[in-house]
Amino acid sequence: MYFRGLDEALATFDHHKPDEGQLFRIMRVREAAKNFVRVIWESSPNSPDRTCAIRYAHEAMMTANKSIILNSPKPLETSDGPSESA
Repeated sequence: MYFRGLDEALATFDHHKPDEGQLFRIMRVREAAKNFVRVIWESSPNSPDRTCAIRYAHEAMMTANKSIILNSPKPLETSDGPSESA
């Protein structure tokens, strides 16, 4: 991620509530990550490398979720406020 300024960098630490469309995509990523961790768990011997692989799967999920939240188009706004549809 490229930050154009300090405010933009600091904003990544704010809470960003997902809209319904983003939440659906986040849940899909989460389920895929959990399935991947099951495969790692069942296929790899108990070792530091298995633990590391699971941590990387978690990091990949979190980074994908961050991408969904920070880079998705924002819902359309009207003069009455934010739109209900996304």
